[in-house]
Amino acid sequence: MNKAKKLYGIMTLALALSLANTVPVKAVAVDEAFAGVVSASKNTTSTALADAETCTACGKENGYRISRTYNPWQTTGETRNCEHNLVYGLDYWQERNIAGNYKCGACGNTFSIDRGEYRWVCKGIS
Repeated sequence: MNKAKKLYGIMTLALALSLANTVPVKAVAVDEAFAGVVSASKNTTSTALADAETCTACGKENGYRISRTYNPWQTTGETRNCEHNLVYGLDYWQERNIAGNYKCGACGNTFSIDRGEYRWVCKGIS
């Protein structure tokens, strides 16, 4: 009886660990999540990686994220007058690449999708 309980426990643990990464995590846009960051509307919107992606092999929308890599923010040199009307205020346009690695829940294919993320950062002086 003890062997059966141990085997059941090990199988339950293995199943739980194998399913741990299959639950999609809601992507959070960082445009306004940090102090000094203003909206990213420059005739475009910030695009965070989606919860599920279309598999590149079978075409089903069963791709769940297994990892995500954020490159550092890069200031492009484009500026605008500060949205907050601060003295000597400028907002700076920043961009970064996000690489997402996915696995298809239908066929098991793994694939990567790169996307950009954009924001205006306020550097005004009050």
